[in-house]
Amino acid sequence: MFREAAQLDSHRADVELFTEQEPSRQSGGPAAIDRNAFGASVAAVLVALSAQHIHASRQVRMYGLASVLVVLSSCMLFKALAARRRRWLSWAGYTVLALAACYTHYFAALSIGAQMLFALAYLLVRAGGNGAGVSPLATNLSFANGSGASAVRAGRSVGPDARHAVWAQLRCAAAVAIVLLVCYLPWVGSVARHSATFRTTFPNPTTPHTVLVNIYETLLGTPADVTPVGDLEGIVASTVLLLIIVFLAFGRTALSGFLMITGTFPAFVSIGYSLFSDRSAFYSRYLSFAQLSWLAGLALVCQRIRHWPERWIVTACALGWGFYSCWASWQIIGPAAEPGMRAAVQYIL
Repeated sequence: MFREAAQLDSHRADVELFTEQEPSRQSGGPAAIDRNAFGASVAAVLVALSAQHIHASRQVRMYGLASVLVVLSSCMLFKALAARRRRWLSWAGYTVLALAACYTHYFAALSIGAQMLFALAYLLVRAGGNGAGVSPLATNLSFANGSGASAVRAGRSVGPDARHAVWAQLRCAAAVAIVLLVCYLPWVGSVARHSATFRTTFPNPTTPHTVLVNIYETLLGTPADVTPVGDLEGIVASTVLLLIIVFLAFGRTALSGFLMITGTFPAFVSIGYSLFSDRSAFYSRYLSFAQLSWLAGLALVCQRIRHWPERWIVTACALGWGFYSCWASWQIIGPAAEPGMRAAVQYIL
């Protein structure tokens, strides 16, 4: 995903991304590739150390599969946006993965909705890149480096061929959004029935304390942790998350814009739904898919630090945070957990 997103921010994007030309030999280089590999590696380690996903992988439930589908659909979306030939093939692949994620878990549909929101916003900004007044959203969702950003910020057109291809991509994205909505219609009745049951089962209203606790558990623990989480711990975790979101909001890259939208949209919708429900939907288990964007955002923070001493210090702190949270959570739930098939049989019985 880091590699595919980098293509949208590369120097060649303005000229070649939405045309049939071959990639430029001069766009990017070993340093850019190494930086993307560094960020992707940090993100992978943070997810691997996440107690939330480790705990989900030991259960016979849908969270692990849905998380994989959300990640794969994100990668395929960037591939579709960056495609120069056979765009329909990438968009078809994205449609299949996105629909599978929506049918795997109700809350995964929020992440897919956020992905489509990003794609449509990104392409609309690209299609309107020759206006004199360019909004901050346009700056963030356009290109950070090279002629793409310069053209958008300076109010210059990117050329008729490129503009025509952008609109072709926009039509593809709109068609995919319609297909997803139509294909999800058979599941709407089940969503409505489950929502009616959800609202009245296990009353747990949303409060500032529950929001702080669930942010902490999403980043550093699991719903199975029995140790009470204090307000101070929740405030620290929420502050770190807020700083990540602020960084993404001003990141000026396609990836930062994508992570900001996919990390905040599901969370805000969950809070909005919870305001009209006796049971809070802002729950660490349901935030698993948004959490992937939070962790990738933290990895992007590490990647974007220019000087290597500071970069490695911040990365070491982030990974140390991950190692500690994984160990602390395992100390709580590990001794009582059955491994492998024994856990499956125990859960089913």
